[in-house]
Formats: sequence, C-alpha cells, structure tokens
Amino acid sequence: MKVLVEKDGPVTTVIINRPEARNAVDPETAAALREAFRAFEKDG
Repeated sequence: MKVLVEKDGPVTTVIINRPEARNAVDPETAAALREAFRAFEKDG
C-alpha cells in the first residue's frame, strides 16, 4: 500500500510509503492521497 492512514483518537496520520521511490508521488499515490484526505474530511 502506497499510502497508510493511522488513526489514534482525534489524530489522523497520513503516510506516503514508497521508500523505493524516495516517497515520490506518482498518479496512483496522488489518487490514494486524495481518497485519504476525502475520508479525513468526512470524519470531521
């Protein structure tokens, strides 16, 4: 998984997990980040 989302109470951490590419953002990673932030916004 290229993007990890961890929740700890009121804190949500979004982690880019592509060490082989020095965490560069490709189109697939960008889409995963968009989805992670949309889910984050939905949670309020």
